[in-house]
Amino acid sequence: MGLIARLLLNERAKFDRVCGELQTARSFPEDVEEIRDIPYLPDSESVHRMDVYRPKRTDGPLPVVLDVHGGGLAMGSKAYNRWFNAQLCRRGFLVYSADYRLVPEHRVFDAYADISAAMDKATRLAPDFGGKPGSICLVGDSAGAYLIAYLTAMQRCPAMAAAAGVRAPKTESRALGLISGMFYTTRRDKVGLTMPRYLYGPDWRKGAFAPYLDPGQWTCLGDFPPSLLVTSRNDMLHQYTVDFAGALERSGAAFRLVDYPADKRLVHAFSAVDPDLPESQEVLSALADFFRQAQ
Repeated sequence: MGLIARLLLNERAKFDRVCGELQTARSFPEDVEEIRDIPYLPDSESVHRMDVYRPKRTDGPLPVVLDVHGGGLAMGSKAYNRWFNAQLCRRGFLVYSADYRLVPEHRVFDAYADISAAMDKATRLAPDFGGKPGSICLVGDSAGAYLIAYLTAMQRCPAMAAAAGVRAPKTESRALGLISGMFYTTRRDKVGLTMPRYLYGPDWRKGAFAPYLDPGQWTCLGDFPPSLLVTSRNDMLHQYTVDFAGALERSGAAFRLVDYPADKRLVHAFSAVDPDLPESQEVLSALADFFRQAQ
């Protein structure tokens, strides 16, 4: 195992410890029901599980959201977004949160396949949990935003899905919530200089997927569903979101960019990291309004 791979695993262990501490530091809302570890694939892999959050009191079928956690595609879990999802649920949604396979043990193509399967399973199961049938919105932070953006593109570009060796989701999303997205993975920066070989393989520059690694060049962006992008000046990937918003604008896609000014509290993916912040509550309400308008 290479040095970078060992560093990634060490960072994952630290991330998991923080997540465990958060589990005991916050109180879970009493008005939200949480159902854990529903299989979304028929195998014994513990990672192929998702959690469901639904209001204990509700009138009529709920709009459905699938949340995809961040963590640089190498760490994190659905448990880390537990409070974010509970807060979104309280705004009148049936919320799913899915785990997926991580690097360096796997390539990102496995993560694409996992979230594709989770998306379709969540849609099929929605009526069983009080959700609207055939309707789903997607939200993700950091690596999660990357995954849902790439899968959305694969739905519109069969050649891209074929190059990844992935079956694109059958379910169309009505809207996307993209928080601090890790959209660009091959630039000459900290992400691009360390991650591509672990994400796409050691010969990634020559691989079949190489032509699709710059989202700014996707010809399908104009066909994207309405997208709400969230970042802040203290977001370490601030420019990624600004650049992706620019690409959406050039393509004529419907989108809204929420860009908070410099504030040391508003770090990368702050609304998922600390959903109790006033600004995080604003983001959650903005997402809820955006998703309702898309129904």
